[in-house]
Amino acid sequence: MKVQWVSGKSATGQTLKVGATSGSYNVKVTATSKTYTASDLCEKPATNWGFKSPGLLFSAVVGSLKAGTKYYYVYGSDDGGWSTETYFLGPSSSATRTVNFIALADLGFTGKRSSWLRDPSDTTTVERIISKTPQNDFVLMGGDHAYARGYLFYWDLYMDSLSPSATRIPWMTAIGNHEYGWA
Repeated sequence: MKVQWVSGKSATGQTLKVGATSGSYNVKVTATSKTYTASDLCEKPATNWGFKSPGLLFSAVVGSLKAGTKYYYVYGSDDGGWSTETYFLGPSSSATRTVNFIALADLGFTGKRSSWLRDPSDTTTVERIISKTPQNDFVLMGGDHAYARGYLFYWDLYMDSLSPSATRIPWMTAIGNHEYGWA
């Protein structure tokens, strides 16, 4: 399982801690980090006034997971602090088990330009995804995620809204035409 997170803190000591018992983490994986700058993006406004530094993007992979086991995890560091504990389930033990997933595209987390508030339809869809997360194995997202159109803070709003689902089950995503010109 790959866990990713963002932090404005130093890369020193960023770690993923995982265990099969809440509050007890017997596996520790040192995270790797990346970032990007405005010059890595394609066009305005993402390359100038629409740019917001993402901080450091951390990634850690934990393997050898036991089938059907609930794994609790936290990420962070002693210096920068630790996340709230959450969990995910190890892979299924049955090759013939039915796989359940949520499939969608064009979520279009748009917001209203004049007030920077989310569109109510965005919230309704996100709430439905979150409510269905426990019954599903993963989310397949076909693209056109945030409709950020070069405004990087929209990605923060979008990812924050999805975190109750994305911290528990994998999300497989594809780039859509609304991300294409900005990535």
